[in-house]
Amino acid sequence: MPAILRNYSNNYVGCTGGFAVQGYDGYKYILTASHCGKPGHWFVDGVENDWVGQVQYENTGHDTMLISSNARGWIWDGPVVTNQQKQVYGWDWVYPKEQFCSSGSNTGVRCGLEQHDFTAWYCDWDAYGRWECYNDLIEAHQINGLRATQPGDSGGPVFTLSGAGVIAKGIISGHGVSQNIMYFQDFATARNDFPIRFDPLYY
Repeated sequence: MPAILRNYSNNYVGCTGGFAVQGYDGYKYILTASHCGKPGHWFVDGVENDWVGQVQYENTGHDTMLISSNARGWIWDGPVVTNQQKQVYGWDWVYPKEQFCSSGSNTGVRCGLEQHDFTAWYCDWDAYGRWECYNDLIEAHQINGLRATQPGDSGGPVFTLSGAGVIAKGIISGHGVSQNIMYFQDFATARNDFPIRFDPLYY
């Protein structure tokens, strides 16, 4: 199933792991949403309760965060209960009216998400009860009116298909006033927040 992350340091609040990345500092991380944790807090796997890693960096305004981890370059691709995975081949920019998919631990894979706005923002309560606002997000609409995302999906990967694998586009941040609206942070912004990359040797 999609990579469930639970905040061991904060009552096991649940989110979803995004992409495994390589830092230019030589360490490996999981990219996910910052409203799920904060530096110094530990996360465990939501299925086996195994240790995942500790939060090292965050950019609150962009809703991005890095958890130190030896995760590999694959994402879950299927319903909530699945063992199907796809390899991540790299990342790309988000283009106007482009369509993509997302993978959240509560929704599973949801496709038919279409870019709508490059300058979206919203405010909400984070996992600690703090009121925060997130900006420079991308707004996407599920073209068939289906629910785009739901609580627990935060941090999950947003991607396009590429052969047998996927191309990283960003990570889930939140939802809009309509159920078919999703906000996500694009990978290009996360890449500027933290010096990270996809290392072919690592994958």
